[in-house]
Amino acid sequence: MEIYVGNFPDDFVAFDLRRLFNEVLKGGLVRFFTKVDVAAEAKFIIIEEQKETGKYRYGVVTIESDELARLCIEKLNNRIVRSRPISVREYRSRTCMNERRALNWRDKPWHGPERRKKDRRNKKYLESGPQTRKDDIKWHG
Repeated sequence: MEIYVGNFPDDFVAFDLRRLFNEVLKGGLVRFFTKVDVAAEAKFIIIEEQKETGKYRYGVVTIESDELARLCIEKLNNRIVRSRPISVREYRSRTCMNERRALNWRDKPWHGPERRKKDRRNKKYLESGPQTRKDDIKWHG
């Protein structure tokens, strides 16, 4: 299972992720059920993306055992690391069919339910009626 780790400090590196997950995987009852070093077999990656608002960094940890991955998520989510609460959850990669924020997303077919009730940026008429007075026009938004 892949695990997303976010909101960690700027100087955080993959070694720090490995150390953080080692604390959970080697402590408690986990060490009695695993004969090998699970953290040594796990993969730790830090991804940096350049966004309009600045640099965006997050970590992706791959652990083979789903049970151990869920344990890590439970133990590490909202844990304070260097005075910041980190976010740990299951990683879900976005595809063009799953990404509604992509360019030209209105042209792509969408099979899920549409949750938007209105378009707040472009005001459109809710219903057409007598347009002799300004008060008779009903707008979205």
